Amino acid sequence: MVHAAKLLAEKQISIANISYESGFNNFSHFNKLFKEFTGKSASEYRKELKSVFK
Repeated sequence: MVHAAKLLAEKQISIANISYESGFNNFSHFNKLFKEFTGKSASEYRKELKSVFK
């Protein structure tokens, strides 16, 4: 999850690709675990980062 969060912050690739690069074969499982880990979905997480670093 930490690796996925780092990729979301640093790369402009799709969230699906980030999930696969982070070792997940199932995108919905990745989304569920990411939300449990961070308290928000991967897209919400990326959106918040963009608003902070504008």
